[in-house]
Amino acid sequence: MTAARSLPAVVLDHSAFARVILARARPGSGRRLSSDTLAEFYAGLTDGRLHAAPPFRIETLFSARTAHEFTAMSERLDSFAQVGADANTWPVAERTQRELAEDPAVSHRVSMPDILLASIASQHELGVLHYDADYDLLAEHTSLEFESLWIAPAGSVD
Repeated sequence: MTAARSLPAVVLDHSAFARVILARARPGSGRRLSSDTLAEFYAGLTDGRLHAAPPFRIETLFSARTAHEFTAMSERLDSFAQVGADANTWPVAERTQRELAEDPAVSHRVSMPDILLASIASQHELGVLHYDADYDLLAEHTSLEFESLWIAPAGSVD
């Protein structure tokens, strides 16, 4: 993701969001997202291009250590455009897992949250913003139709 390329409408994965939070919390330490990438992320949040889906919310809320933190985090996630799962999401996810199992070139051991998030993205014609190679695998080796977008090149940030 670069400032020169406009971020399309996407579902956000926790792997990307965690790197945004880390870059904000400790900007001078380690390999962090660039200021241009952060600016593009916040522009996408402001104009409704970043969507929160249930798997992302659950993964993100898992890190809350207290009820107060959980509530504050949940309210923060409410500021994202929301996109949900429906009755078709589970069969789509199961079909996706079958496709992975049937492909001898890949392992079907992709996490359930990643499969569900990619299924939701495909159903809603959204991309997935992430920092996780599983989304490239899902985009390339299954019938799901979504754009796999890295928030930064693989291996470039902590």
